[in-house]
Order: sequence, then C-alpha cells, then structure tokens
Amino acid sequence: MRIGYSNIFLNRLFSLDENNKTFVENLISRGFSVYEMIILVPIAESLQGLEENTGIPWMETIDEDFIQSHILKSSSGSRYGVYRNIKEFTTINGKTVIIKNDFVYSDKGFSCICHAKLLYDMLYYSEDQNRDPYLIYFLDRPLVKTSEKNINVSESISISNKPIEKITILQELLKSHSSVIQKINRIISNSLKKINLLDKSDHLNLVNNIQQIIEDAIISCLKMLRSLNLSSLRTLLNTTTLTEDDIGILVENYICNETYDIVFSCLKAIYKDNDLELIDSITSMEHINIYQLGLPFVNNEINDRIYDAINCFKQFEETKVPSEKLNILMKTIHLLVSNTVKIPRESQQNKNYNENMFQDVSNFSKDNLGGDYLIPLLLLVVVRTKLNYLETDFIYMSHFSFLNERKGQELYAISSLEAVLHHILHQKDKLKAISNYNLRLWDSVKSGDINILDSVFKKEHPSFISMFFDDFTYTSKISSVLKDIYYYKDINGNSAIMLGIKTKQFSSIDFFLNHSQFSLEIILNDHDIEGSTLLMAAIKYEFKEAINILLQKLKECSEDEFTNYLAQEDKLGRTVCHFLFHEPYLILELGIHLSWKSRDKYGQTPLFILSTLYDHPNYKTMFLNAIKIVQLIENNTLNVDDHVDDNGNSLFHTINDSDCLLALLDCKGDINKKNNHGYTPLIYHTKSGNSELVKILLNDKRTYINAKDKNGFTALHFSAQGNLDVMNLLTEVINIEERTSYTGLTALHIAVQEKSLDCINYLVRNKSANINALDYKGDRPVDLATDQEVVDLLDEYALFMNNSGKHKRVVRAVRAIIDNNCIVKFIIKSGFVNGNPKNLITVIRTVEDFKLLYKFFIHEYSESWIPSFHIDFSHPCIIPSKPSKSILQAFLDCSNTFLQALLHHSTFSTHELLWEFFTVPEQAHIIIERNQRMNIDKEIPKQLISIEEVNDADFFFKHAKNNIGNMKHAYYRLYRILYILEFSYLDHQMSYKLFFHFLQTPSFKFLEIKGHLFVIEHFIDNLVLKTHLITELIHTIQQTENVFTGLLNAFERPYPFIKELISFYKSSEKSLVINKNTSWPLNLLNNTRKKIQLATTKNNTRSMQTLLKQSAKLHYTHINLITELADFYNTHIQKIQNALKNFAIATLQQERYKLNQLQRTFLILRNYNMD
Repeated sequence: MRIGYSNIFLNRLFSLDENNKTFVENLISRGFSVYEMIILVPIAESLQGLEENTGIPWMETIDEDFIQSHILKSSSGSRYGVYRNIKEFTTINGKTVIIKNDFVYSDKGFSCICHAKLLYDMLYYSEDQNRDPYLIYFLDRPLVKTSEKNINVSESISISNKPIEKITILQELLKSHSSVIQKINRIISNSLKKINLLDKSDHLNLVNNIQQIIEDAIISCLKMLRSLNLSSLRTLLNTTTLTEDDIGILVENYICNETYDIVFSCLKAIYKDNDLELIDSITSMEHINIYQLGLPFVNNEINDRIYDAINCFKQFEETKVPSEKLNILMKTIHLLVSNTVKIPRESQQNKNYNENMFQDVSNFSKDNLGGDYLIPLLLLVVVRTKLNYLETDFIYMSHFSFLNERKGQELYAISSLEAVLHHILHQKDKLKAISNYNLRLWDSVKSGDINILDSVFKKEHPSFISMFFDDFTYTSKISSVLKDIYYYKDINGNSAIMLGIKTKQFSSIDFFLNHSQFSLEIILNDHDIEGSTLLMAAIKYEFKEAINILLQKLKECSEDEFTNYLAQEDKLGRTVCHFLFHEPYLILELGIHLSWKSRDKYGQTPLFILSTLYDHPNYKTMFLNAIKIVQLIENNTLNVDDHVDDNGNSLFHTINDSDCLLALLDCKGDINKKNNHGYTPLIYHTKSGNSELVKILLNDKRTYINAKDKNGFTALHFSAQGNLDVMNLLTEVINIEERTSYTGLTALHIAVQEKSLDCINYLVRNKSANINALDYKGDRPVDLATDQEVVDLLDEYALFMNNSGKHKRVVRAVRAIIDNNCIVKFIIKSGFVNGNPKNLITVIRTVEDFKLLYKFFIHEYSESWIPSFHIDFSHPCIIPSKPSKSILQAFLDCSNTFLQALLHHSTFSTHELLWEFFTVPEQAHIIIERNQRMNIDKEIPKQLISIEEVNDADFFFKHAKNNIGNMKHAYYRLYRILYILEFSYLDHQMSYKLFFHFLQTPSFKFLEIKGHLFVIEHFIDNLVLKTHLITELIHTIQQTENVFTGLLNAFERPYPFIKELISFYKSSEKSLVINKNTSWPLNLLNNTRKKIQLATTKNNTRSMQTLLKQSAKLHYTHINLITELADFYNTHIQKIQNALKNFAIATLQQERYKLNQLQRTFLILRNYNMD
C-alpha cells in the first residue's frame, strides 16, 4: 500500500517509483547502509510557497540533488567524537556540512552558505518490520535554496535575524579596529595631561587654552584616521549614508565625552560665581505664573507645550557632548513655538530636529504663539527647570563645538537662551516681587485663611509685560485676564480652586466659588497639569464637600454642558466616570449622565477599571451597580466586547468575583475572546489560580476548554505550574495528555519543569499520566527535570508503573543517559511494591553489560528460550553536538524488554545472577565470571531416550516453531496495519495544520473578523486523531520481536541433537543386521574378527557416552521448553490482552472527549452566527 505525505521531502524520499522502489531503497541497493545514513528533513511548513530565485513551487524544485544534499554519511566503524563537539559530515553526493550545537552549516559543494536549526529527531520505521529504522533529524529550513512567502515556523524553534543597528557612536564604527581606538585614547590622554598643566588661576585665558587643546586633539585624530588604510571604513562609506563629515562629528563627540569630566570641572571652577548668582536668581522667582507672561491667550495646548519643554530641558544638564546640549535646546524651543497641537514623544527623542521650525514663526494664526513670545516662554522653562550649572553649560555648549557649523536657527536658539539668562540676572527684583506675590496667594489657599485671601484678591496684580513688550496692542485684553485670579497657576500647574481641592481646604474653595468674580466658565475650563478637571480632582482626593458644591454649581449648566463636562478627558484619556471607584455612591447618582464606553490611553473603559479593583472594599456592589446602570442606558443589553482594553483583556478576564462573573455571563459577549497573549478568560483565571471562577467557566457550555495561547499552552498546562486546586477541576474535563502546540509538552512536562511535586503526584498517581510521553524534541518529563528530588520521584513512578503485583520486587531500567565519552548507560532501579522509596536500589549498567549477560545465559542455559538482545540502531552520538534522543529511547526500550522478559521467565525469574545484575552495584563482568565458575559442576542426569521419544520431541519442536512463526507473522500484519494507520493520522494532522495556516492569509481575513477562524481551529484540533495511543501499541508489538526471535532460536537449537540421535539409531539397527548376517567360513580369520568386534565395542562405548549426554540434553530441553512455552503463552496472552484492552479503553475515552469538545465548538459557532 502506498502512503502519501504532507511533507514534500518525505513524500519524495519514501514514495514508490516506476520500479516499485523508494528513493532510500535505491540507495541501499547501491551499497549504502541504513546505519550510515542521517536524513535531514526540512519541516513541511518550510517547504510551502515558492522558491525565491525561480518563483517555482517547492513541489517542483525538490530533485535528486536536493534530496542527496540532505542525506549525510557516517561510517559506523568510526569514532563518534567527544560529546557535544563540532563534527563535519559528507553528504551522499559529495558535499560537506558542519554541525555545531543545534545548527547545521552548509560548506563545500553548496552554491550558497546557509544554515538551519536541528529541531528534533525520530526513528522512521518502514512498512517492513524486519528492516532497520532510518534516523531522521528535522530542520527548520532547507539547506538548499530559500523559500518566498513560506509559512513561518514558531518563534520557539526558528532562527532570529537581528537588523543592523544605525551607527551613532565612534565605538560602533571602529569595533573591529581596537588599535585605532587605542591610538585615539592616547591622544586624549595627552590632551588631558596638557589641561592639567595649565594655570588654573588665569581665568581669562584658561577657557581659550582648553578650547585650543581639545580642538587640536580632534584634528590630530582625524589626521590619524585619514592616514590609515582601513578598507572596512571605505566599505562603510560606500554602503551607508555616512560621510566623512559624519565621521568627524563622531570623533568630536567621542573626544568631548571622554574629556568632559576634567574640562567641565575646570569650567565650573571658572564660572562658579556666575552659576551661584544665576541659581539664586532663579530660586527667588520660581513662583512666576504663565498667566503673567503677557501672552495674548493661554489655553491647554500652551500649558502642554510648556510642561513638555520643561521635561525636555531637564536633559540639558545630563548630556556630556556640546552638540547634544544644543539639540536639546533646539527641541525645547521647538516645543514652545511649534504650531503643532502636541509634539509626540518620538519626536522629542529624535535628535534630528526640524530644521524649518523657525520658518515664519511670526506669522502664526491667532490660536498660536509666534517667535516674539519665545523669550518669556523660555524664561519660564529655565526658571521651572532650575539647573545648577546653567552658565557653565551654556559656555560649554557654545564654545566647544568645532566641526559642526552653526546655522541661523542654531545661532538664534543660543542667542535666545543668552537673552533669557540676561533677563534673569538683570530683572531679578521685578520677577522676585511677582513670585513673592504668587507665593503668598498659594500659601493662603493651602492654609484656608479667608482674610488673607480676600486682601490678596483686592490688590493690584503685578506683571512683567513691559520687560519684553514695548509695543503691545492687546493691553485691555491682558489686563482683564490678569485681574482674574482664577486663572493663576502655581508651580505644579494648579489653580487656586484646584489647590484648595488637593489640600482639602473647603473654606478656600467656598470662598472662590461664591465670590462675585466667579463664573461657571471657570469650573468648565479649569484643569491641572495632568488634565484633570475640578470634579475629577475632588473625586480622586475623595473630598465629598468639594464634590457636592461643584455638582451644585454645575446644576446651573445646560444638559449638554453638563454631559460634555463629565465627558472631558485628562491626559490619560480618563473621564470622571473612570474615577468613580473613589466615591462609589456617585455610580447611581451620576451614572446615567456618564459615558461608560469612553476609553483612556490604555483602552480601558470605566467598567473595565471597576473590574480590576480587587482590593476595593465595595468591589462586588460597585461593579454590579455599574452593570445595572449600563444596562439601563443600553436598553437592558450590555455587550462585554465593548469593554476590551488595548491588551485585549475583556471583563471576563479581569473580573474577580463569582457573582459578578455570573452576571456577565448573562450578558452578550465572547466568552472565549483571547487577549494579546492569547489567553482566554479560562486560561487567564487558571494562570491567576482562581479556582472558583474557573469552575464557573467550565460549567458554561460556551467555554472552549482546549483553547491555546500564542505559545500553544492550554489552561491545563498553566495549572501544572503549581495550582493543584485548579488542576483538579480541569483534569475532569480536559485530556491530561493534551500537548502544547509548538513544543509538544504535556502537563506533566510542565509540572516537572516547575518542580511542582504536588502536581506531579496528582497527575501520575490520580490521573495515570504517561511518564514516558515525549515532547517534540524527544524529551520525557524526567529529561527536563533539574531537581534531584523530582528525578527520584519520577524514577520511582517509572519503576512501579503498570505493575501487576505478581512479583514482590520490581525491577526496571528507568532511564538511559550518555556520559562525556559517548557511552550509553542505563539507570536500573529495584524495590518492593508499596515499600519505602528510600530503600530503592540503583545500579548503572552499559550496553556491553547486557550483552555479557545475554551471552552467559545463551552459553549456560541453551536448553531454555532466552529473549534476544540485539540493538540494531546507530549510536545515539552519531551527531555528537546533538545526540539522538529517539535512538537513546530505543536503547532503553530494548533493554527493558529484555529485562522484563527475563523477570517473567519461568527459569530465570529467580536466577541468582539476574538479581545480582539488578541489585549489586558491582562490575557486571565480575558477577558473571563468578556465576560461570559456580555453573561448572552443574550436570544433567544421563539417560538414553527411545527413538519414539526423539520423534515426539522433533514433532513438538517443529509444531511449536511453526506456531511461534505464525504468531510472529500475525503480529507483523498487525504492525503494518497500525503503521499505515499511524502515518495516515500524521498526514491528516499535517494537512489540517497547513490548511489552517492557509486560512490565516489576508485573503481569508473575513473569517477572523467574524470569529469563524477561531471555530475552524477548534474543529481541526478535535477532528485530527491523536497518534500517541497507536504509537504505544506499535511499540508493544515491536517489543515482541526480540521475544519471538529468542523463542524461534530456542526451538532451532535442539535440531543437531535430534539429527545425531536419529542417525545413531539408524546406524545401530544397521549394525545389528550386519552382525546377524555375517558368516565366517571354517572359523577363518577369527583373530581379525575379534579385533573388529573389539574396535566396534570401543567406538560404540564412546558414542554411547556422547549420545547419553545429548539424549539427556534433548530430553531436558524438551521438558523445559514445554514448561517455559506454556508459561510464556499465559504471560504473553495476558500482556497483549491488557495492551489491547488499555488501547480500546483509552481510544473510547478519547472519542468521548472529542465528541464533547465538538459539541462545545458547535455551540460556539451558533453563538457567533447569532451575533
């Protein structure tokens, strides 16, 4: 029967040609051995789409050379090398590859150099059970050619290619020329020595001298670079946008950065008095107000500009390079006078400022500020920033930039900062008076002293308009604004009313709100630096008196004004509704006027925020009241999908109360919606360990319990990380052998990785988890264990698994390991059932030890059947850097099959040598030699059996051999059927997987939008049959091969004895006839006749001794094999019956489970259609 493969490479490799032979069979016929071949197979996803160079589908490009370039030769007689070392291999078509760690690198013979990652390996068994398996390693991509628009491999197994970073510092440019950096550092070192030798008392010439030394150092470095023959630099100039001028600036920045500490400390000493005078002046005027700058208007945009500019200018003191300081100044000015509404933070961080930002700065529209207002705005920024060494920084920035020619915009920025510093020093008294006035105002608000407030309110308000504006046409407008104290802002951007709210001074608030100058517009337009309105601030500070008086004032508004005010957003996009958790009583009072669907900058709605406040004392009542209000507004329909944040979390994810979740489940919404991590609500609450909510979700038939996150993990896998309560719920409805999508981990694998002993015990002891389950890399759970306690626990379970209790003591090879010399060793443990785990005995044996044991039994017990011990595989370290886990597992399976057959053998189960081999930590050859000496005296009673008994034995051996051969053939047919079935399932799995990837292309985007793609994924997960049950049954059938071989050999061994005995009896009969018929005439030749008779007697005596021994051996073998065969039939039939029974039960459970999952999927589909 021909089998098809979804993997194009495997299809070409094992499909039959016109001669009814596969590609590998043709190789074997040409002299290649299975043990010499390592087949590298690109995974199916990497062979989809078109070949990049030709545009031809991969199906048409995989030719014989392509296949041969992926088959490696390895001589079975050669050394395997040191474990995990690099090794070079030759392909069967003469090319070479190098395997290092987990990667294969193409080398000689390949048209291009590329590499692929070794993912995992497997033993590929053909339909012929008598043929040795092929060793296959899967690659994440082909070694020949490249694929265009091929389906992506999971991130966990693919190779990442990092983009080349832009060169911004000199070290990156010269990273491969360390000697050049050393030369530059020597020039810098010499320059610093010269600076240290300067006369520090001569301030007048010191700056010029330092400046000259630094400039000379830069010039020297550039000359040195030009004199060097650096081909890499020339290549870099040709392949990038870097110019020689750019390299010069990189050199200047590097030198300035390296000399900064010494140079700047010298400058600080020179300008110490200037810095102190400047910071003293700045401190004395820190309370000046934006409304006192003489601007024609002040709105929220201007406030935002100023505070963004302040945050930007704070970096001015932190940078060490003059050009970077200038860039910061330019960006600060850009923020102040730009006609954009808001400067994005990306622009603030970009050093390439807009070169046209000063163009037509004086021709702004009426809603923007022009360049004429730059000086007062920049002055406010400088005062609020309060830099300690501003004069020194200014000198350093303006005098230590040598190669960068200053443009008009840069000169304008420098002159503007210089003008600001001049005004700060020369207008100090006027600015200080204004600042002191303001400080008195803020102190009186914070203290709640009404008398002081009233006196401050009646005084003339100072301003400094005349300092900057001689001709001004908006005098009347400005005067009216400045007389209104309500618009003043303190240093933190708070108005007088806002400050009263934040300091909880109700008397101050009441004074302002009931003053004759008050108007409703003040409340409607007042915001702090965070964009919060007065009502927001009162709610955030839980100031009920302020809330009540503000709401009372807001009642004077129209309905639209009131609604619009409540909908105003702060800088995070949050409205009053987002802060109601501070005062939950407002939910019912204001709820119908609020926008419950409004989103903040994180995409969170007010209802969403309420669902996340788990520690709130009124969490449950607050959230249920909010649901009632929203349902009232939306005609009793709440759509949960309207309340999803930017991380994809819905209310189903964030809710933390069972009653609240039940209320949400009665609403409309997708209960299986995934967030950005791929977590459904079930996975989310499983990960959080909330067993109560998990139970509610599991009881809802709409919940898809097998949903997976982006890494292919289900809820069960997350529960295995240590939450036993949640796992107890999930294992009732989820298959415990469910695997992660990309790595093939079971829940037990994860519990082992997390060192969760409770989960391990529960899964194995209560749920019979498969401790030998292999992930996609071929690792069992014990292979992932890093904690010895976990390893011992898994070894104990491996020892006692499937134990029938017939033997008091249990023995098993629990693990196979590879030491540093590439020697395979078996960890054999033995112990009593239900005994103390601390009393387990552990011994280590090698493959050679098992062979010695087998040879001993064959030699000493030829009258018994002995299970065959033939490990017909390549060595696991055939690739030293990535040993084959499938071969290592096959070694372990073979050794265990051999051990268990001996343990259930009627003759050897109580043999002293066997138990010493299992329990005595002594070298195996010493134990065996000791037992050989003990067996020398063993004798079998000698007796001659009749020809009838010989014929009976001959008939029995032939009949038994024929029956065993028929059984072996029957198992072989079963093996072929299971093999075909297994690969059909695997082919279906891959076909469905590729089909689903195809549906994820942009052409089928509509399926995702309507939710149908999610449903299709569920159908595929449950329609595809899982193969691990069939695989386990196949392994059981394969293990009988060595047993049947041993039996057939046992029934073949007596034939030489039977042949000799039959021959003896025939010759004896012939001799008697001859003696009777002999007539010697006249007693002639009597002496000769006596001699002949004497010789015949001696020969018969010798033959009789041999025949007696062989006869006894045959008789003993006959009786022994009858007993052993009867015992084998009983044991074997029971074993196979149990295997088939377990397979049937497990398959039935799996089908029932799949039916339940498909029913859930149909329910999900109906819900999507209803939506």
